[in-house]
Amino acid sequence: MNRFFLAAEYPRMASICGPILIVDDDRSSRELFSCVLAGAGYSTIEVESGEAALVQAGEVRPSLVWLDVHLPGVSGYEVCASFGSASASSCRSSSPPARGPSRTTASPG
Repeated sequence: MNRFFLAAEYPRMASICGPILIVDDDRSSRELFSCVLAGAGYSTIEVESGEAALVQAGEVRPSLVWLDVHLPGVSGYEVCASFGSASASSCRSSSPPARGPSRTTASPG
C-alpha cells in the first residue's frame, strides 16, 4: 500500500485533523508533500527553516510535523527536541538513513 495515499482511504481523518507543518529547505520537496497531502484533504503549512518551524508550531499547533532533519541553522533534530514532550530520539524517521535525505515526523507537545 502506498503510504502517501493512506489518507484518501480515511477522508474523515483529514476533516478533523489540524494542519500539517511541512519543514524542508528544499522547495520542490515541500511543494510535493503539500500537494499530496492537500489532495487527500489535509491543510498544510510550509516553512523552509528550523527557526520558522518553531515559530509556526507555537502559533498554529499542527497535528503533525513533516521535518527534514538536515536543515541549515537549527537542525530538524533540534526542532524536534524543542517540542518538549518529544525528544530528538523519539522522532521517527520515515525512511532508512542509507536512502538519501532523512525525513522525520513528530507530533508537537
